Amino acid sequence: MKHVVLAYELEAVGEIRMQAFMLGNGNWTLPSMLIFLFGLLLLPQHWRLFRQDYYAGRRCLPLAALTIEDCQHSSLQQLRSHLFSRYQEMKLTRQPNLHLRLSWLGSYGVMAVGIAAMFFCYPFLWSANLADLVGAGFLFVAGAILVVGGLLNLSLQAHFKAKEARA
Repeated sequence: MKHVVLAYELEAVGEIRMQAFMLGNGNWTLPSMLIFLFGLLLLPQHWRLFRQDYYAGRRCLPLAALTIEDCQHSSLQQLRSHLFSRYQEMKLTRQPNLHLRLSWLGSYGVMAVGIAAMFFCYPFLWSANLADLVGAGFLFVAGAILVVGGLLNLSLQAHFKAKEARA
């Protein structure tokens, strides 16, 4: 019902945007925070949008105080205008691609940690002790996953930068 009232799409980005709104509105529950953090980590290109939704939630009347009985006799437009009666569009100071810079820095940081982990465990991969071999193998694979994740994020950034340049 929140998706309909708040006009967020029923897809992954819409759900994360709604959770950003709900966090701004005071809904600090574990599922909301986990979904929002998941979105922050995997969708750095939408950080500005998540920030706008968070501030929209702060400027909206608290949804936790509403009940279905309070809203059942209102049309959707009346309910939206009542909720957003205090809401005025927030003008964000435009930081030139701050989210891309942070994401770029995070990508290289994650890749550095992954490479360091791989170098640390490399000598143990040649051990005759099975415990050393298994422990080092898990760490080596985890380091490789971090490096690949950083590379994927960098390639996504390059894709979105090229897409913005074309537009």
